[in-house]
Amino acid sequence: MKKLVKLTILSPVYIGDEKRELSQVEFLEQNSFIHIFSEDKLIRVLKEKGMIRDFLNYLEQQSYPSLREYWWHIPPGERNSILKEVTIRKIKTSVSRVRNLQLHISDPVTSLPYIPGSSIKGSLRSALLYYFVSENTNPFIEVFEKLIKERNLKNRKQIGTQIDGYYFQSNNIKGKNRVKKGGNTDLMRLVKVSDAFVRQEHRSNQISEVVRVKIISLNNNGGYHFSKNRNSDIEIFVEVIKPGTELIFEIDIDEFLKELIEIKGHSKEKYQYDQMD
Repeated sequence: MKKLVKLTILSPVYIGDEKRELSQVEFLEQNSFIHIFSEDKLIRVLKEKGMIRDFLNYLEQQSYPSLREYWWHIPPGERNSILKEVTIRKIKTSVSRVRNLQLHISDPVTSLPYIPGSSIKGSLRSALLYYFVSENTNPFIEVFEKLIKERNLKNRKQIGTQIDGYYFQSNNIKGKNRVKKGGNTDLMRLVKVSDAFVRQEHRSNQISEVVRVKIISLNNNGGYHFSKNRNSDIEIFVEVIKPGTELIFEIDIDEFLKELIEIKGHSKEKYQYDQMD
């Protein structure tokens, strides 16, 4: 069963890329926008305009250099043309004094943020686990208690891994050759999900923005507190996809899993699951 699906963002979404955090010499905050610069283009333009030596001297003299501060070294008549030539992305910002920046993963073709299929599949996995458990909580409680008692698991992550394996990896689907449980027997192999991209008619819109995020730490006795550095709250600035944004992705679900999801009161025996050791 293959379908085209519309995904509507309900709350700000951030999925980081493999790149490092951007420093203040890699972007410029101006007029409620963050301009992401191409370093190669910036160096080339400054060379062409005879400003490269002044720029390098500024970098050497400042402990914490920033393009926002250096921008005032550039003659006013040159600023707009340089900004236009070296900007590769422009992102709306709802905050000021951005000190660092972590970008959302973006499509190299359109430069727009997107949501990887692996992230969507992970969310579907959590939803499907909730469905399995909510249909009948007794087996879940039995498995949970058994894992803690027999394997002496105390770490929440270890328990979660074992429960995930029980529901998704411990079965042989439809009489296939018996293999050791694991990734090859995972139910989610029956689901194929593409990356989700913004609808073409909305690509000219500002679908993302830069927001301020405060870091918290969990307390041992419950609750949380804001993490601090030298008596100041630790803050990071990230690019998020805005609520209300619509993206499109393709999903292909094997008929066997489709039946399993659609029919209530399912049981492993009914759907030819063979519990493996």
